[in-house]
Amino acid sequence: MRARSVVVGAALSLLAGLSPQVPAQGGNLFTSLKVDVSVVVYKHQTGADMVTITVLAPDYPASELGARATEIGNELGSPVRGLNVYPYDNGAKALAQHPFLKADFATNGILEDNGGIRLQPIVRAFMGGKGSALVEGLVIHLQNVKANTQSLSTFESPIVKIQGREESIPPGLEYRVSLKSQDPARLVIPDRMDTQPAKPVETQASGPPAALVWTLVLIGALAAGALVYNLALRGSGRTRRG
Repeated sequence: MRARSVVVGAALSLLAGLSPQVPAQGGNLFTSLKVDVSVVVYKHQTGADMVTITVLAPDYPASELGARATEIGNELGSPVRGLNVYPYDNGAKALAQHPFLKADFATNGILEDNGGIRLQPIVRAFMGGKGSALVEGLVIHLQNVKANTQSLSTFESPIVKIQGREESIPPGLEYRVSLKSQDPARLVIPDRMDTQPAKPVETQASGPPAALVWTLVLIGALAAGALVYNLALRGSGRTRRG
C-alpha cells in the first residue's frame, strides 16, 4: 500500500506542473479526448456498486460535485449511500494548493447482473453544467469488468460519442465519452449491444494527456478500494426501481 502511495504521489506531482491541454475530440477518443471527469466503478461483494469520481478542474464547486453524485443515484433509481466529497492530493506537495476534488459513494444498478452496463445515468448526471462545472469529456473505468459479446464498444449519436476497450492497468473495461450537447433530455445510451466485445486498441503514448488520464483512473481505483464494508452493506439489497 505504501508503494502505491509513492507511485500515485509522484504522478500527481508531475501532473501539477502540466499546462492545460487544448480540447481535441478526434476520431480516437483514447488519444484525443480532453478528460474533465474520471469515474471508477467496482462491484462490491455485497452487490453494491462502489463509485469514485475525480474532477480535474481546480475550481469545480464541491456542492456541484455532490449534486452530480446524488443525481447519478436518482437516475439509477438507487439513492446514493455514504456520499463523501473531499479534496485529494495524496500528500503531494505540488498539488497541496490545487488538489483534485473527489466523491465516493455506494449505489446499485450500474453493473447489472445480466451483463448490462448503465453508462447513461452517469453521463446524464454531468450534463448541463456551466462555467467551471462544464463537463465535455469523461473517462469511465469499470474495475475488473471484462467485455463480452453484448458489451458496448462504440456508440455515436448527435448528442454523444463513446468508445470502449479493455485495459490491463488497472484491469477493467474503460469508456471514453465525448459530449456534443449539454441537453440531458436528449441523451440515450444503450446498456448493451449485440456486437463483438470491445478490444484493446494499439495506440502511441500521447504525452501529458495520457499520463493525466492514467493518474485520474488510478487514484480513483485506489480510493474505491478504501471504502468501508458497512457502507456497501447498508441498503445494498434494496431493489432498483425500473
